[in-house]
Parts: sequence; C-alpha cells; structure tokens
Amino acid sequence: MSIAHWPPAERPREKMLAHGPGALSDAELLAILLRTGSHGRNAVELGRELLTHTGSLARLLATPFETLRQFPGLGQVKALQFQASLEMARRMLREGLQSGCMLDSPARVRDYLRLTLQDMSRERFVCLFLDAAHRLIGTRIMFEGTLTQTCAYPREIVRAALDVHAAAVIVAHNHPSGIPVPSTADLTLTRQLGDGLALLDIRLLDHFIVAGDTIRSLAESGEM
Repeated sequence: MSIAHWPPAERPREKMLAHGPGALSDAELLAILLRTGSHGRNAVELGRELLTHTGSLARLLATPFETLRQFPGLGQVKALQFQASLEMARRMLREGLQSGCMLDSPARVRDYLRLTLQDMSRERFVCLFLDAAHRLIGTRIMFEGTLTQTCAYPREIVRAALDVHAAAVIVAHNHPSGIPVPSTADLTLTRQLGDGLALLDIRLLDHFIVAGDTIRSLAESGEM
C-alpha cells in the first residue's frame, strides 16, 4: 500500500514532524531519504529490504556505491543520497573532534572510529594525537595495508607524535575479516609502541581494533 494511503500519524514525514526523528524506526528514516519506493514497494518497505539485505543501518550506509546502485529499486540517485548522508555524518563528527574536544572515554573514540574504519575492505592504521588534557590535536592515517595486514612502524608514529607535540596517543586499526581478536603482531606492536612513546614521556592510552560492528579496546580488555 502506498504511504499516501496510510493514516497520517503513521506516515514517516508526519510522524517526524510531530515527534522528531528519534521516534522513527531505521526503515522509516530510510524512507525519508528514499522519498519514493519502487516496483510495487513503498519507501518504508524498500528501506526494510535494504536493512535485511545488508544487516544493519551502519553496514547499509557503508556499502560501496557500485554495490548500492545495483540493488533492485535503488539506482544511482538514491545510492548517491546514501553516500552523501554518510559523508555528512563523517564530517560533522570530524569537526566536533577537531574543535578540541576532550577524548576522555572510549565511547567518544568509538563514535569516530565507527565512521572512519568500519567496513573498510583494506586495513588502515590511524593515530589520534592528544594534548596533556586529552584534547584532540589531530588525527592521521599512518598506514594502509592489504586485506590481511598493515605494516605499522613505531618509529614513524613516535616521530609524528613529536611533530605535533602530543602528550598522549590513541591508535586504531581495522580488521576487514570482521574478527576483533588482536593478533600476536597487534599485541607486539602495541607493546613496542607504548615503550617507545614512554621514553619520550608520551602516553599510549589505547589501541582499538575495529571489526565490523565490534570495536575492541585493548586497554579495556587488559591486553596492553
């Protein structure tokens, strides 16, 4: 049934106007972006199919453009709308972090990493450089690797921390395999990097592993 024939209180746009975006389900939010359905499905039904196909809202928005545009009923324009929405979210979060916010909890870091590393097909190794009050100075993608490994060199990370006069560092990398368990190489790198930074009175606060929807903190799990 077309959304236009639904009771007004159940239509996504009217529901959002009356109660705000937080009252909408994921499928209803997608319907706002989609605007129209396709092939006998209304926008909410198409949104539900997309969520079922990809598994979650985060995975849907992180799906590559070429894959999205081939989904029945989506096409190029709607796929571009999703890509634009994700990029706006990334930029908004990046602006907030770069405005000197205090990264005083793993949850704040996870919010940033969820948009920058989740569902990447290649490994990336990212450093977040902080001042003595744990305010963000800047972020840098230090290394990019293959599907299976990234070569991260502690000496280059230490040099980068000195360049920006960082007092503390948080590092993170993704596991495209979707398995959040740290490898022996991950643990060795963490230990070597922590030791190298400590010699210069710079603290390594945490090492995060991003694997799909899971973001593992080695500090929280007692592995560093």
